[in-house]
Parts: sequence; C-alpha cells; structure tokens
Amino acid sequence: MDESRQQQATAPSVADEVSTKTSRRRFFGKAATAAVAAPIAGFPMIAVAQSPVVLKIQGGWGPNEIFTEMAQQYVARVNEMAGGRLRLEYLPTGAVVKTFEIMDAVSKGVLDAGHHVSGYWYGKSKVASLFGTGPVNGATPEIGLTWIYAGGGQQLWDKLVAKMNLNVVGFFAFPMPAQPLGWFKNPPPKTAAALKGFKYRTIGLAADLMQELGMAVAQLPGGEIVPAMQRGVIDAFEFNNPTADMRFGAQDVAKYYSMGSFHQAQEFFEIIFNKDKFNALPADLKAILKYGAESASQANMALAHDQYSKDLQELIVKHKVQVSRTSQDVYKSQLAAWDKVTAKLEKEVDMFKEVNDSFKAYKVAAHRHNPEMEAVLSREAGRPVAITFVPHLVPMSRGMLTTLYARPAGTLTAAMVQECLAAFYRGRPFVRLRPPGMPPDTLHVRGTNCCDIGFVLDDRNRRLILMSAIDNLGKGAAGQAVQNMNLMFGLDETAGLNQVPFAL
Repeated sequence: MDESRQQQATAPSVADEVSTKTSRRRFFGKAATAAVAAPIAGFPMIAVAQSPVVLKIQGGWGPNEIFTEMAQQYVARVNEMAGGRLRLEYLPTGAVVKTFEIMDAVSKGVLDAGHHVSGYWYGKSKVASLFGTGPVNGATPEIGLTWIYAGGGQQLWDKLVAKMNLNVVGFFAFPMPAQPLGWFKNPPPKTAAALKGFKYRTIGLAADLMQELGMAVAQLPGGEIVPAMQRGVIDAFEFNNPTADMRFGAQDVAKYYSMGSFHQAQEFFEIIFNKDKFNALPADLKAILKYGAESASQANMALAHDQYSKDLQELIVKHKVQVSRTSQDVYKSQLAAWDKVTAKLEKEVDMFKEVNDSFKAYKVAAHRHNPEMEAVLSREAGRPVAITFVPHLVPMSRGMLTTLYARPAGTLTAAMVQECLAAFYRGRPFVRLRPPGMPPDTLHVRGTNCCDIGFVLDDRNRRLILMSAIDNLGKGAAGQAVQNMNLMFGLDETAGLNQVPFAL
C-alpha cells in the first residue's frame, strides 16, 4: 500500500501529541501527582488491609459518549466480580492526561489503567494500528477479535509492547462494526479522485490510507472534532458510529453522512494496566481484570446494536441529515491504496510485516463445526467418520480456501472426477467448476456469491485433492442468506446476487 505523503492539517498529529514532553512532564508533576499518586502510594500494601485496592482507569472518551458507557460496563463487571477487594474508578478523557497520552501515562504509572483504542498510540508505532484500525482483511470484526484471543494476536501485541519498553498489560474488547466514511459539509464525493484535497480527520493507519488517496489528514481525538470543523481546520471527518457522532454534535457542523468504508473495517477497545501494579495483584483479581474484558465485550455489542440504529434514524428524521452509501469507486480505490500502504510499511516499520502477515492455525482439533461435519459425513458413509479439521487465519483482503483429501476406492481418472462434479452441481448457478488440474483462487470469487471448485488427481500417491474458494464476506454468510431467502419464497435464486466482481 508506495504512498506520496501530504502534509497533515494544522491540527496536531499523534506524533505531535506524544512528542510534547516538556508540557506533559510539567502536567504530570502537578495534576497527575495530586490526582493519582495518593491512592497509588498505598497500593503495595494490598495484603495488609481490608480496604479495596483502588485503580484509576482513564478512558479516551468524553463524559457523554457511548464509549464511556461501554467502559463503565467493564468497570461495573470488574467491581462486582471482585467482591469489594478491588475497585476500578473511571475517569473521562482529560481528567489526568490527554487522550493520545494514555499509553505513556499507564506505562509510567501516572495512570493505573486506560481504556482507549490502539490507534491512539499509533504515533509511537504504526504496528499498534494493526490491533484495530488496520488494513481491511476480509474478516468480520468478530473474527478479528478471535485472532487476538485465539489466533496469536495477543502474543504479537505482548511482543510489540515489550519491544517498545512499554510497561503495560493489555486486553481487548468489543468488535466494532465497520465504520462510515464520515461527515461532509457538502454532498460527499462520488469518486475517489474527488476526495483529493479534503482536510479529513481520522486516526491510525486510516490516516496513511487517506493520505494515499490525496486527502490532508488531521489526527484528532473525538472531543476536538467539532471545534476543528468550526474553525475550518478540517472539512470532513469520521469518528465511529451514529450514536457517538450524534452525541458530540456532528450533525451541528455537517449534514451529509456517507455510510460504509474500508478505512476502518474493524476496531476494538484496548484496556491497559500498568504492568507492575497488575502483577502485584493476586491471581484471582488479575483473572477478573482479564476476563472482565471478554464479559464487557458482549455487553458492549448489545448496547451498540440496540442504540446505533435508533440514533441513525434520529439523525435522519429529527436532524435532517442526508445519509448516503459510499460509492463503489471509493471502495475500489481504498483497496488499491491499502495494497500500496502496507507494502511500504512492511519494508519500513519493524514488526509490521510480522503482525500483518501473521498466519496461524485456529482451534486445532477443537473447532465448533467438527461435530456437524462428522455427523454429515457419517450419515453419508453409513459408518462413523472422524476428521481432523485445522482452519488457518490469514490476514488477506478477503476469501476462504478449503482443501480436502480423499483416497479413491478404485480406478479414477480426471475425466471421471470432472463428470461426477458436473453432474452433482448441474443447475447450481453459483458453483463454477475449474478445469482438471487448475485449483481455484480466492481472487476469482472476490465480491461474488460464487463458489469455485477445482481438483488435482495425484496418481503417484493415489489421492484426490479437492479445493474450493469463496468470498467469506459474500457467499460465506450474507450471500447464502439471500440465496436461501430466494428459494424459500419462490423467487429467482440469483435475485440480488449477480453483481459483477468489484475486483479481479
């Protein structure tokens, strides 16, 4: 993803925020000591008193933001599970340090804990953004969070913070839906070319992406967006979702809202603790802090799904916001730009390629679909069948490739296999058979509802190797749902599903 960088808007970047050491040191020496040091001073004596351990956790969110409610859901769960032995006290953004300073403050012990997103310390390392606002990779936010929990993502994050000498322990929560392109003062451009020159707010690697598309990017925390819009520092922006946007007054400075984008296809909360203070806790309280994040994650998701749609309607009906769908040209251009940005960063930034190209086995011998696959195969075979299923998580644009191995019971030719597959899938509009010996490619099904099937007959080992490819963002879920609906209601099976692939 070679990029020509444009100068950011006059508002401070993440790097600017992080590099203001003098003012931060002065601030830490006054406000931080008064607000935080007193409760911390007694912290090492946690074993000698019945009073609870108190940890101050500052969020990256204002007092009225929905993300503050989500942070408080985590705090409430931890406090209840701790049974009075540990108490988290939540502080809104700016209570002790600025939003982009939370990581440094927690690492240094100025704050006990923080609740923000990894893109907020992107100025320290662009790799941080891969744990949230990274390149679109075809995975849903839920799958992205699964990568962190079970696919090696947490271990890579631990390695990154250790390499950077950050004295923190971190956990992740809440798979955020793909975010809108954002808010515009005038009708949003219909082409990527028309985006050039826009002064645009975003954070993390999305800044690199939008600069590659020719936009001038200002990286700002949420609380600074409206003032920046009013002063003309920016003329377009994204933050996250209809609820958060409405609460800080996006509708008061812009009336055009473009939904859908690949600049932040997924994101997660990052909950961090000072490592020394975390390690001083007994094992059960450490476990509560860790698994409280997983518990809050589901609560956060429920709140989001309930509130976002309601507030989008309020924006449309009450505030007369013009909502439109982001154009396909912008989508295509974002995908191409991501390729340039990541290719460059993989060469220039330490650990970027290691994290971005992380390829991990997932749920080995313990996948949730094992029982149903074995049940179907056993029924077809007329005898018990046991399988070994090892899926792998690959950070790629999108797509799923499956390989199956079978040993023929008798003589088998490529023509026989091709004829059998053709007979079985005859009349299936979205199944496409590849010629013998030509495996399918995920790129060929990208943006479609098709399933491409191919095979190779290995005569030397007497083995049939079958392969299939789908776009897991289409055929993997949404496309098959529409197809099933069409069949149930007697509609044309292909209705709404014959779109031209958006990239080949």
